[in-house]
Amino acid sequence: MKVEDLLFSLPLPVAITDREGRITYTNQKFEFLLNKSVKYLKGKKLSEFFKNREKIEEQLKKSYTDLLEIFGFKDNNYYLSFSPLYV
Repeated sequence: MKVEDLLFSLPLPVAITDREGRITYTNQKFEFLLNKSVKYLKGKKLSEFFKNREKIEEQLKKSYTDLLEIFGFKDNNYYLSFSPLYV
């Protein structure tokens, strides 16, 4: 099973970003959450879609540089978590 297939089958919204926080992959649940297609989302910064942009950028950077899982924080109606993905 490919990683994309596994992520696509998850019941939660998932977005994968590069080191700059730009979206490289989303599953269907994430597209539904934001009401945007992967074609639209790909290449955009994840922080563009949430109100607390600075905190999101900070947490993304921390998860990449420190290789830490950030167990989430609430941004209005959303609970966001960040984790390095090893493939």
